[in-house]
Amino acid sequence: MKEKKKEKKKKKKKKKKKKKKKKKKKKKKKKKRKKKKKKKKKKKKEKKKKKKRKRKRKEKEKEKKKKKKKKKKKKKERKAKEKEKEKGKEKEEEEEEEEEVGHSSRAANDGQQLR
Repeated sequence: MKEKKKEKKKKKKKKKKKKKKKKKKKKKKKKKRKKKKKKKKKKKKEKKKKKKRKRKRKEKEKEKKKKKKKKKKKKKERKAKEKEKEKGKEKEEEEEEEEEVGHSSRAANDGQQLR
């Protein structure tokens, strides 16, 4: 009887040890899984950050292009206005010259009539 009890105890102890080992293994696996999950999360976060940065950079470039376009348009408009002004000035000068020529020809005509 005593020997049987001893054997039973031994078996129980072995079982307990096995259970403990299994538990340890499970814990290790759990830890590993957690680490993997953490890594995955980190990677995902990094990817999101990269995407965000990329998007921001693209938006900035778009803004720059828009500003450049606006500047170009303004420059073009300014140049066109200056050209118009110059054209107007030239027209005025031409008209003044014509008036002067007109006077002299009139004077010449008057001189002829006086004779």
